[in-house]
Amino acid sequence: MNDKRILRICDRSDDEKPYEKCRKFGPESLTETELLAVLLRTGSKDMDVLTLSDRLINGHRSHEGISSILHYTFQELNDIRGIGPVKAVQILCIGELVRRIWRSSLTGDRKEVVLKTPHDCACYFTQELRYLEKEELRVAYLDNRFRLIDSCVMTRGTCDTSLVSVRDILEDSLRHHASRILLVHNHPYSDALPSDADHEATERVKCGAEAIGIKLIDHIIIGDNNYFSFKEKGFID
Repeated sequence: MNDKRILRICDRSDDEKPYEKCRKFGPESLTETELLAVLLRTGSKDMDVLTLSDRLINGHRSHEGISSILHYTFQELNDIRGIGPVKAVQILCIGELVRRIWRSSLTGDRKEVVLKTPHDCACYFTQELRYLEKEELRVAYLDNRFRLIDSCVMTRGTCDTSLVSVRDILEDSLRHHASRILLVHNHPYSDALPSDADHEATERVKCGAEAIGIKLIDHIIIGDNNYFSFKEKGFID
């Protein structure tokens, strides 16, 4: 009979234990697997926390690497042996902290968010949208100084922007007292090039907004490590 003994954290040398290694050499000395292991703290009876962390980082069905932990849903995490509901919530909270830290780094000490250029717009929404498994269309409402008033999800789970309700967007724009609006949506697992439907939806929103004195400043499509700006490409003045 094969004796498959599980190597536990307590069986490792101090230099192999993530917590002790961090205290001795600093967090920058830890691998991505070790960093996650410190946060998860424990594994399961048949898998130590380092092995569990490595499986999480490299076991997603469509992504590998540390960013893969941002792609899991609660149910997917809960179904992984050794995770369960408590660790699933912890991992989801790690992802949300990453997104909030990213947004904070963009605004610095300013309380308001200013989205004046295509680059500003893309940077602000990239971390929220690039890891989503399904397509979302968001509308950002801005004042006359390009300060973000609010943003909301208009559609979720559809890849057909022709289904966009211009009326809903305009009604929300008036409700938010917006002077300008911004469209942002993602292309999961693909590049950011717009479809014909994207062009048509952009033109319909642009014309509708102009009719009531609101300016569409851009339509940003977030792809895999890239973005497409209708303004940068000359489709929006």
